[in-house]
Amino acid sequence: ARFSKTKYAISATAETGGSVNGASSYEYGSSVTLTATPSAGYTFAGWYEGENRVSTSASYTFTCTGARTLVAKYNINKYSVTASAGSGGSASGSGTFTHGSSVTVTATPSTGYTFAGWYEGENRVSTSASYTFTITATRSLEARYTINRYTLTVTSNNTSYGTVSGGGSYDYGATPTLTATPKAASGNISYSFVKWNDNNTSASRSVSVTGNATYTATFQKEEWIYSLTTTPDYLSFASSGGTKSCTVTAKRTKYIDGSVTSTVETVAWTYSLPDGSGFTVTNGGSTCTVTASENMSTSRRAATLTLSAGGESFIIDLEQDRKYNVEVGIE
Repeated sequence: ARFSKTKYAISATAETGGSVNGASSYEYGSSVTLTATPSAGYTFAGWYEGENRVSTSASYTFTCTGARTLVAKYNINKYSVTASAGSGGSASGSGTFTHGSSVTVTATPSTGYTFAGWYEGENRVSTSASYTFTITATRSLEARYTINRYTLTVTSNNTSYGTVSGGGSYDYGATPTLTATPKAASGNISYSFVKWNDNNTSASRSVSVTGNATYTATFQKEEWIYSLTTTPDYLSFASSGGTKSCTVTAKRTKYIDGSVTSTVETVAWTYSLPDGSGFTVTNGGSTCTVTASENMSTSRRAATLTLSAGGESFIIDLEQDRKYNVEVGIE
């Protein structure tokens, strides 16, 4: 009698996510190896016989003792996406996603910053603030930002009247100091700072940089014009001497940028008189008093009295009769 080994059918199928091989008919007692190969994005979950998982090895070897129906099952991969942000903004879109799905991460810059790109390590993978990609692996993305830089233009309305400083290029949020410096005074002319074009009246001020801006300093020229007059402008004395007075008007008027203002001030005045003239002067503010001593000479006396204020001058002629002559005085 002749005998042959019984053969049994070994069935091997795959669910979605991979393939299998090794299915065939095998003799009783022979070794059988089934191989499960996951597709990209899937992980082998096990060999199942009905609802029973009989192996977690993708390469499953067993001894054939009967027909078997085996199914290779797979799990789709899930990946984490981490979206973080550097200084200057925020990021959203982190989460866990299944293989092949579409993922969008979003970068939102803070005020004063500009989005620079999505980086994976040191590689910039996108310059779009809203970055969409198909997930095939775990990813760690960082949104990077650059601080905005702005130009401050600082000018003077008249460089002959004053200068400015503080202009330049600054980062957002910087607080540079702007300074307006009037030209130094000379004689009766002085210069002053009035205001900035935003009506700020501080010559030295700090500003907060939030964008490109222009600041103009307004300066003005202030000039005092002096005037000096007396009434009368001539005094005559008898030879016996005496005292006489004249009214002095000494004032100054302010001009701003060449235009007269309502500012008028009374100013002090000084005088000069040659030594030995025989006359003495008393400065009484609005009154100039001249005293003549007795003229014992047979010659007439004459002198020039000069009053001065703010660079202006006014001359009063003084005369006195000689001795032994008929005295004629102009009062």
